[in-house]
Amino acid sequence: MRGRLPRAAWCIAVLLLVAMMTAPGLGSPTEVSEHDSTAEGATAPDTENPAEEAEGHGDHGALPHHHLALVIGAVTESKEGHEDEHGLAVGAEYEFRFHERWGAGVAVERLSGDHLRETLVVFPVSLHPSGGLRLMAGPGVEFAEDHDSSLFRLGAGYEFEAGGPWTLAPEIVVDFISGGGTTWVAGLALGREM
Repeated sequence: MRGRLPRAAWCIAVLLLVAMMTAPGLGSPTEVSEHDSTAEGATAPDTENPAEEAEGHGDHGALPHHHLALVIGAVTESKEGHEDEHGLAVGAEYEFRFHERWGAGVAVERLSGDHLRETLVVFPVSLHPSGGLRLMAGPGVEFAEDHDSSLFRLGAGYEFEAGGPWTLAPEIVVDFISGGGTTWVAGLALGREM
């Protein structure tokens, strides 16, 4: 099974996506505008301010649909029967926000150090519960010089607005590697909303 994710990891990822898309409360929130008519006290729309009329309608357009970030951080890898390895992680993350609280994407990272030469590809699903907080989880693959392994990532970060469409986010992730090992990355992501 070299270079392939186990069937269980794919099943978990698909089930998470299906559960997120069908769970109650994940549809676009219904907002009632002061311009909506009701049975009691119907009011006419404010035609003097079209920008105000557009607010509350089509909030899908206000959502940053795409987010791209460059990530750099410190990595520690622990594998059974080996001494811990430390190094540098450099990579890129892409997230598609399909809902105000949910997103899915891909992360590619290169880990390097004295004896550390690996590339990770991860497919995280992200939850944005409030503010800039982001929680993520998803399957992936670790491509090493001698063998490839599947992994499962858990992580958290907090996005701060850095002016305009730019964001800055400290992040920490842990990858649970098949065959008994973990990789911790503590880093900083410089991103752009598009």
